[in-house]
Amino acid sequence: MMSITDECIGVTKYPTITNPQQKMEGWVFKNYNKQIMAKYVRAKFKELNNETFGGSVKYEETDDGKFIARYCTNPRIDKQIFKLVDDGNELDMPLMKYLPKAVQSDIFEECWQDVVYSKMMLDFGKIKKMITRRCLSVLQQVIVNNSLNKNI
Repeated sequence: MMSITDECIGVTKYPTITNPQQKMEGWVFKNYNKQIMAKYVRAKFKELNNETFGGSVKYEETDDGKFIARYCTNPRIDKQIFKLVDDGNELDMPLMKYLPKAVQSDIFEECWQDVVYSKMMLDFGKIKKMITRRCLSVLQQVIVNNSLNKNI
């Protein structure tokens, strides 16, 4: 039986312009007869995309990280991206001028009581930077997905 390693993963059919030798995310294995599915994801892909998917263990080691993991979620960021687009902004990187503040405001409008009554010791300067990094990663992913969907 062959074991799957990162070396088995080939170059993607949809590389970025800046990285034409970009490897695929991984492999998906499906056995429809037995309804069994499995997925192997490259370790480097996971490492590079923890910012985008918000699942980094390093984040959750601190109260600031727990706050980001709990409240600065991809759906919340997506909601603010599309709210800004609905308000007439173009889906592009200049949205970063407004997006982090919109996400931060949304978090505190909806969750202020959770934050106030929690026992978390928060550094709001760090949280603001972490929200900005998460917004940048998610916005980049939304832009890429949007452009891929237009080309299908």
